[in-house]
Amino acid sequence: MVNKHSIQIIILVSILFFNSCNQGSGLSGYPILNNQDKMQFQNGDLVLRRGKGFVSQFIVEQLNDSTNLSHIGVLIKENDSIKIIHCIGNEFSNIEGIQACSLDEFLSDCHSDGLLVVRSNMCKGSQVSSLAKEYLHKSLPFDRKFDFSDTTAFSCLELPYNIFKRLDITYQDMVSFRPFQDSLRFDVILDKRIL
Repeated sequence: MVNKHSIQIIILVSILFFNSCNQGSGLSGYPILNNQDKMQFQNGDLVLRRGKGFVSQFIVEQLNDSTNLSHIGVLIKENDSIKIIHCIGNEFSNIEGIQACSLDEFLSDCHSDGLLVVRSNMCKGSQVSSLAKEYLHKSLPFDRKFDFSDTTAFSCLELPYNIFKRLDITYQDMVSFRPFQDSLRFDVILDKRIL
C-alpha cells in the first residue's frame, strides 16, 4: 500500500511536470445529471468525481482505494442554482485554491461513469455548507504539501476533513476517498460509477 507521503510527492511531481495538461474544458456534449438527479441534492452534500485528465487518472491509480474518484467538493444550493465549493491549484483553474463554480462547470471535467454524491448522516447539511462558505471567504490557497495538520491551505480532501473536524466529527482515515463510501457515515444520494 502506498503511504500518504508517497502520494503527496507523486501528486506534487505530477502537477509540476504536467501543469500544461488540459484537465478538460467545456461540457462534454451530454449532461451527466438530469433534473431529477439534481432535485435530490441538498446543501452540504459532497460531490466526488473522477476527472478526465492525466493527473486525475494518476490519483485514481496511486490511491488504488477502489473508489475510482479523484476530486471532491461541497454542494451549495441557493435558490435555483447549485454551486460546488472545492480546492484546486491554479495549474488547472484561473483561481488558486478554494473556489466556487457551477455544478455544470465542476462536472465538465467528470467522466460520465465517475460521479458519487453523498450526504453525511453525522451532521446537518446546513452545517457543512455554512463552514464551506466560511472557508471560501477566507480565500485559502491550494495545499501542495497535502498537510492535513495545516489549516492555512487546503487540498480537495482537506476541505471536508476540516469541516467535519470543526463539527467534532473526526475521520482520521479521510486522507483518501474510501471513507465517503462508508454507509455508517454517509448516505449515497447518487452513484454513477462503474466499478
